[in-house]
Amino acid sequence: ACLVLATQARPLTRELAALARLTVSHIAQTLRMPQPPAAHAIRLTARQRAVLLCLARGMTDRGTAATLHVCPDTVKYHKRRLFALLDVNCTVCAVTAALQVGLITVQELGTC
Repeated sequence: ACLVLATQARPLTRELAALARLTVSHIAQTLRMPQPPAAHAIRLTARQRAVLLCLARGMTDRGTAATLHVCPDTVKYHKRRLFALLDVNCTVCAVTAALQVGLITVQELGTC
């Protein structure tokens, strides 16, 4: 459970964003990821973005499918397209690249 007083929500959000930037930077250096394409060069459909956000929240393919009311094969299709668009080959790299170029933000992922 995550208990945050309303008066503490804003500072905690800043701390989480700072932590996420450090984590993304560390993961990128550890994996020696190539620089992702610029955000303006990447156009995601609403469904691709929804799948990406679910993956970034740590959901499984089945969990994502249930949340979005689609079949797991549809989620896998969208993951393959996301990997191709972001020029990566794994979910962690896709989320990292999406955060780096601003396709998604830490605030969208929630605090709990």
